[in-house]
Amino acid sequence: MEDRWIGSFGPAVNWRSFRSAVETLDSEMCCSLEKLSELARKIPLDVWGTILLDPETHMPVSGSALPMMPSEQVQEGWTGSYGGTLLRQSLAFIRCLLQPPDLAC
Repeated sequence: MEDRWIGSFGPAVNWRSFRSAVETLDSEMCCSLEKLSELARKIPLDVWGTILLDPETHMPVSGSALPMMPSEQVQEGWTGSYGGTLLRQSLAFIRCLLQPPDLAC
């Protein structure tokens, strides 16, 4: 299956590079989205997207306050992919949009 790589990363709090930022986000969010914008700025978009694939695993304290991803069937029906593959495609698209206008994607 295409998304087996996600499980190999384990919960985001085990990712050494971003552990403190994810732990801070999880504890200070306090199951409310009020400070989410401020707290999430320290987390790269790739990590944030992976967290949103399974927020309760990656953020055991506050993950339930985050939106759940639609089922694989819904994602695939709307976009043609799902999970980690869709995340990678979405990140590439976002990066393309963020490029200066004079650079082609």
